[in-house]
Amino acid sequence: MTYWYVLLITYVIEGDLKNFQIRYQDYHSCAVAMDEIYDAIYAKYRDSTSHCIETDVPFSSMRPRARPKK
Repeated sequence: MTYWYVLLITYVIEGDLKNFQIRYQDYHSCAVAMDEIYDAIYAKYRDSTSHCIETDVPFSSMRPRARPKK
């Protein structure tokens, strides 16, 4: 089973907490995006964090595959 990963980026603007999420199909894609996106945000807003979080929402169908017909 493959689950969605969410890139969660949180930062503070003038005391107001902001965040956004982007979904990815695998951890590697999420990590690559985090490296590229977070650097731009951190340069402007030092009080920021980013995380790739595995969700419990499946990316692929949970239904089992049908048996082949003989």
